[in-house]
Amino acid sequence: MIGPRFVADGRLLRWPPTLLLTLGLATAAGSAVADPVVPGFDVEVYSPVTDPQKLSFDAFGNLFVGRDNSGSGGDFGDPVKIHRIAAGGGPVAEYGNTTIVDPDCVVVDDTGVFGTPGAVLAGGIVSNLLGGHVVQVLPNENVVGLFGPTPAFHNPSDFVFDGAGRLLFTNHANPGTSVQGVYVSTGPGDTTGLLFSTSSNVVGIAVDASDRIYVGTDDGRIERRASDGSLLDPSFVQGVGLGAGFTIGAFEGETPALYVATTLGELLQVDLDTGNETLLGDGFVSVADLAFGVDEKLYASEFTNDRVLMLPEPRAALALPTAALLLAAAPRSRRRNSGPTRSGSPSARLRSPSAAGPGRALRGDAPGDSGARPPRASRAAPTR
Repeated sequence: MIGPRFVADGRLLRWPPTLLLTLGLATAAGSAVADPVVPGFDVEVYSPVTDPQKLSFDAFGNLFVGRDNSGSGGDFGDPVKIHRIAAGGGPVAEYGNTTIVDPDCVVVDDTGVFGTPGAVLAGGIVSNLLGGHVVQVLPNENVVGLFGPTPAFHNPSDFVFDGAGRLLFTNHANPGTSVQGVYVSTGPGDTTGLLFSTSSNVVGIAVDASDRIYVGTDDGRIERRASDGSLLDPSFVQGVGLGAGFTIGAFEGETPALYVATTLGELLQVDLDTGNETLLGDGFVSVADLAFGVDEKLYASEFTNDRVLMLPEPRAALALPTAALLLAAAPRSRRRNSGPTRSGSPSARLRSPSAAGPGRALRGDAPGDSGARPPRASRAAPTR
């Protein structure tokens, strides 16, 4: 759902003193970690969890979370256990009877494509020499190998099952190790093979209801491809940054869309038919992944803040310009990267609609601040 647009005329808005006081008191009374502001949504901390990476729900609402030990002072390839967050937000527990080397990415095999319904696949790099691996964590928490270690792929960085039941995963390959791109397997007895290569390394993947494939690249693009891997649009979305988290899904009663958490802290909604982008909010920090749960709510893993956030279904539209002021006044983290980036703050871009690029709107809101952002003292998200 895309809310009403507000066309700015360049004038500065006068913020009601009562609203500024309310925002100031809320910030002072809150925790040291500022929460994102997404007008029309109540953003909640769903659960604290150590070093969260990729997210995957099972059919019962339990959330499985990949892990990168560099967030706790270790190395990104350290063997650790993944986490399971019970439906409803807890309890949180390590999952699996043994550690797994570099278990960044996870996906639940709900239908048992690889033999065991409900098993969780996890994967990552073992070493440049040995390559990557994929393991299964069975429902009894036994950890068994599925693929590798093998130099055929170097570092699985995200998983997804498509509508045909194929496992697709991105390979984030160091130079000289293996082919960067998307690999595929159809189940037991089928080794992984390269579905398509990419000109830039890839770190995220999603599929839509038509089995079109979306992959995030190191240079800040999201490509769109057909189910056979043929390129449909090399830059379906641009300027989202290296490692931007994204997913495809819908809140209750809405049309499925692509949701992207950029490395600048923005949350975008992208129409799958037109490619038009709607800026939903700001203030997210190092989001490794987004995922919709079985409850049709949106979840985000914030690596730096050791937590998973939840956005429930949208509230009734906020009155203009209240929603805009809330978004404009929120503390935001701006984390730039080597890929293309969007210029200016959301509100600054909306003051000059031509600078926002074609097709972009702000969900139900008006412009506001100057775009200055205080730095956030925190550890950086892992890079490979």
